[in-house]
Amino acid sequence: MANSYSPYVGDGSTVIFNVTFNYITKAHVSVKANNVAVAFTWVDAYRIQVGSAPANASIVRIERTTPSDVP
Repeated sequence: MANSYSPYVGDGSTVIFNVTFNYITKAHVSVKANNVAVAFTWVDAYRIQVGSAPANASIVRIERTTPSDVP
């Protein structure tokens, strides 16, 4: 389960999404579209870019999952 997330709805053209939460390391951040992992790159500290735009009306979730053993 994600510790925090940013929800979006795909529109078929948007490829850059804001990360609206803090994180310890970028490795703890992932992107899913309709619960399927999506490859992405970092644009800067709080924006990511997916390889292709999520389909219109798809549920996009940028998630932070920090392991419980990380201080």
